[in-house]
Amino acid sequence: MMRPISAPPFCPGTTSLGLYTNPAAPGVMLDRLFAQAAAASLVGLAGVTISEHHGGFPGYVPNPVQLAGWMLDRVPTVWCAACPLLLTLRPPVTVAEELCWMSALHPGRVGVGFAPGYLAADFELFDQDVGQRADQFSKRLLTTAAIITGRGWRSLDADPAVASTSDSPVPFVAAAGSPRAARRAAEAGGGILTDSLAPMDRVRTLFDVYDEAGGRGPRVVNRRIWIGAPPVELVQSQLAHFAGASAGPPSLNDRTGPIVHGTPAEVADQLVATVASTGATHLGLKFHLTGVTQHQALDQIEALEDVLPAVEVALGNSAQE
Repeated sequence: MMRPISAPPFCPGTTSLGLYTNPAAPGVMLDRLFAQAAAASLVGLAGVTISEHHGGFPGYVPNPVQLAGWMLDRVPTVWCAACPLLLTLRPPVTVAEELCWMSALHPGRVGVGFAPGYLAADFELFDQDVGQRADQFSKRLLTTAAIITGRGWRSLDADPAVASTSDSPVPFVAAAGSPRAARRAAEAGGGILTDSLAPMDRVRTLFDVYDEAGGRGPRVVNRRIWIGAPPVELVQSQLAHFAGASAGPPSLNDRTGPIVHGTPAEVADQLVATVASTGATHLGLKFHLTGVTQHQALDQIEALEDVLPAVEVALGNSAQE
């Protein structure tokens, strides 16, 4: 039996699972994601996240808010967040209104993670300048955050779903890869989200900057994991693809890159160490590798049942410090 929702999105002391597509017909892709979300709920994960890229970038979807709505309808025992949502590519008022109305239908189950994006191809599709993304993101983040947390913006208070956020704000986190971005997340009044390829000492620095800037929201660390021996060829292919698509290549650790792997006990120990070294209060886990079968994905989710208890205790303790 699936468990009821017990915590809001990104709640300290909890974990979530990042969901990614693998090549198939679109309807099959979606059905697989819904099945993975249901399996995630069974093993104790609190929620799931869906990430945005465009033009068929492997594993990602162009419509994470829409897909999150479908997910919430079909899997009633998880929260769901478009995370990251590329706010630089979307009108902030439209984004905020959609999130507020979705939250009105699914109270306590809607979250969002905002990011500026980095793929030049995404910005080309929207006729935008990738070089202006940081400044554009800062402005749009503050606007969107004010609307979805009930702080008001222009005449939107007349919208009943927007007005309801004064009592039931939509939880959000903002991506940060630099001290400036960490301060921006604190200023916006949300939590902070770090990249799954970021070194742990870098994450700790960003969290410290966020705290010093007055940030009081969840501190979210994304980690790539694999229970057992990771499929090395798929890992190398994935990292090479990211390196070719972004401004700088990910750092590699032997042949598996920055992936936490091993037995369930070993993975749990490594994730507990991650929490201790960074001060994270929420972990977003992912085993995103293009070419992973649905059977492998469900096996990975099932194996998390032996990982999560120790990790969530560590996250809860971190949140109290």
